[in-house]
Amino acid sequence: MFDQIRLTVTVKYVVLIGGVFATSAMTHYYLTHLAVQPIDWSKEITPVSRIVAARVALTTLIYAAINVNLISQIQKKQLELEKKKYAAEFVKAWYEPEMTEANVKTRKFINEYSENDKEKLLREITQDFDANVAATRISNFLEQMAHAIKFGLADEHYLRSFFFTIVRQRWHLLKPLIEQKRAIDQSDGFMCEFEEMSRRWSQASRQNSAQSGKGGCLARPPHTT
Repeated sequence: MFDQIRLTVTVKYVVLIGGVFATSAMTHYYLTHLAVQPIDWSKEITPVSRIVAARVALTTLIYAAINVNLISQIQKKQLELEKKKYAAEFVKAWYEPEMTEANVKTRKFINEYSENDKEKLLREITQDFDANVAATRISNFLEQMAHAIKFGLADEHYLRSFFFTIVRQRWHLLKPLIEQKRAIDQSDGFMCEFEEMSRRWSQASRQNSAQSGKGGCLARPPHTT
């Protein structure tokens, strides 16, 4: 991006200098012509002024267009940086004491239960008050993150590189609890962005794996906390 900006600035000044040079060359030509033989300015001044005005107008137009493009590139770069900063705040928040405690209390369920133990897992979490609170905290966090991605506030690639495995593991863990909550509240939209984010990232991983013909780090980002 910065290379493009440097190139745009270079082109802008080349155009500006070229326009000035062309106008100066034309002026020099007529002054030299005047020194050799008299010029009937009643015939010459109109075409000269038109040519000079046209060149100045063209140079100004090109210069303005390049300025607009340059401003657009800078704004785009600033937006990208802001989205990365916002995404970095989610990474930082994941290691805050409350989230660390929530992850510790739910980690045993990730290690002990598979998808086939859905009913048992649901019963264990709902009966354990602390685990239930921790699961709710984690699902709320990841739903908020998914919303930030959806509305373009946070950089998805940045977050996916860090949270890829976290999102997939937590969705499989919390899915029974979320589905129960949806049924009780009759709300299919409950945690739907979290679900969609997990589905989208898993699908992208399968596509990358199929294209590369390999799994592992070629099929997913490296971070697996």
